[in-house]
Amino acid sequence: MLHTEPSGIDKVIVVTNSWHMPRTKAIFDCVFNLRIPNRKGLRFLGDMKYVEVAAGIDDANVLLAREKKEKAALKQFKEKTMKEFGGSIESFHKWLYTKHNAYSAHRLISSSSDGDMKKQGDGEVTLSAEEKALLLKSY
Repeated sequence: MLHTEPSGIDKVIVVTNSWHMPRTKAIFDCVFNLRIPNRKGLRFLGDMKYVEVAAGIDDANVLLAREKKEKAALKQFKEKTMKEFGGSIESFHKWLYTKHNAYSAHRLISSSSDGDMKKQGDGEVTLSAEEKALLLKSY
């Protein structure tokens, strides 16, 4: 796969916390199975494992807010984002560097009038003021 072959990587271990794992796994599975030009469908053939660690959040309300955000973002990724960049590495890279809020220049100039971020990660999430405060507390 273009993400790992230049370094000779054939084993990948993805480690993240329990509330983030479903979306992380969906993204890694998708990206590491994209079509690569001139490879006749060959995908990442190495060994990929997923390891969940403790949530790392003691406050139950903060954890619930995080889980809500992640669930919405996973739904957005599956229903919209995956369709936007199609199944090829070229379309993924174009999408990543022009549309994804964390990697595109668009995020540097885009914000709502009240200063509140409306897009977070892969999807739009509507949170109450209390949930927003809890999320900020968790960072």
